[in-house]
Amino acid sequence: MLIEPLLQLIKYFLIFLVLWTFLSYFWRNRKTFSVVHSRWHHTFEKMQLTPKEFYAAVAEEVQKKKVSGTVINTRIFSEEGLFSSDRLYLEIKRGDQLFLVCAARFGTEHFVSWWFGEPVKFMDDFILRIPYIGKRLSEAMNSMTFFQMDTDDMFKDMVKNSVLAVVDAISNDKGIRPLSELERQPIDTPLKRM
Repeated sequence: MLIEPLLQLIKYFLIFLVLWTFLSYFWRNRKTFSVVHSRWHHTFEKMQLTPKEFYAAVAEEVQKKKVSGTVINTRIFSEEGLFSSDRLYLEIKRGDQLFLVCAARFGTEHFVSWWFGEPVKFMDDFILRIPYIGKRLSEAMNSMTFFQMDTDDMFKDMVKNSVLAVVDAISNDKGIRPLSELERQPIDTPLKRM
């Protein structure tokens, strides 16, 4: 007798979880990264280069490396809010690895940045939205082998070095002081699911 109401309660709770997860797509933005591994940025006074020119140079440098499975696109991101500004990014993706490179004007200066991490797949995003258990389920489903971690490191170094090669070439052309070794280092973030 007690089992019947308990099963009904579990059924309604599961329906609620599925509806909650599905409806969250209407009020929460879809994430870009499930995990951000590292990032880098630098500000330049005299760069005077449009984002599209910078992205074309970086894309060309990455394509020279001939790493199979690498996909390069531009992507527009909006800040939160109805009247927010848009920013163009260069997206460099390979399997479960993603770089977002940004070059833009900031007042009278220019900056270049990149973010490296794991892109969110639809199913991962869906699972991450499940209250209470989503984060744990996602972590359990996304464990990596040593080979996958090595490949991530090689891809990260290739793209990082490509961005820095373009920055170095522009610095030489524009008479900008070259970056020091410290300025070239990425900011590693603790492995944390977002």
